[in-house]
Amino acid sequence: MACPVCGAFDFENLGEKSGFPVVQCRTCTHRFIHPMPSQDVIDAYYARYWINTKNIRNGDLKIRRLKRILSSFLKHAPGKDFLDIGCNTGFGVEAARRLGYRASGVDVSAEAIEIARGLYPENRFVDGTSQNFATRGEQFDAILCREVIEHMPEVHSFMASLKSLMRVGGVLWLTTPDAGHFRVPKNFPTWKEVIPPEHISFFNRASLERLFREYDIEIVHKQWQWKPSLRVLARRVK
Repeated sequence: MACPVCGAFDFENLGEKSGFPVVQCRTCTHRFIHPMPSQDVIDAYYARYWINTKNIRNGDLKIRRLKRILSSFLKHAPGKDFLDIGCNTGFGVEAARRLGYRASGVDVSAEAIEIARGLYPENRFVDGTSQNFATRGEQFDAILCREVIEHMPEVHSFMASLKSLMRVGGVLWLTTPDAGHFRVPKNFPTWKEVIPPEHISFFNRASLERLFREYDIEIVHKQWQWKPSLRVLARRVK
């Protein structure tokens, strides 16, 4: 299999985590699980994804926190249509609605979506992948994508769906663990964010920017973090 970002085949072996080999692309420096877990393994993992019920606790506190995060991001949006990709039990979607947006969420966990619909019935929630959701032809002014891209076995199909879902001029707030951060252990597979088959693709600033450029998405702001986390505001330019 090729590098999920640049398509090269020249890798450095970094070791193993939970029986999954970890490599680094010598061309673009992207790190990933190689070979990727099979779809059956991934489906089985998300069928029992523990975070669904855990996330129901302290819901109002999480919504207030997300409102603070979203208020600075959403001021850059050209309109009021909002989508949370990987919305889980719906806190980000509800936070956007309370800020005056027409809010939708999509998540691969049918269990999480069922919970979200019960908690926040004034919003729209759809279970499935962003790739499937993009086939509806809808577009949004603002997309939230928190801690999702590192789960993707097919990064390019995910990015194609992301571009399709964004209006030209629309904005994206994306977060993912930062594999290039100075606090990441030198023995990379020991990093706590390397948790296959959940986290399987590990970006640094260079590999994320390279991927975004290919899909006409420009990073306009990077928020520096003490912990190893990439947080970027981006805009679809064409």
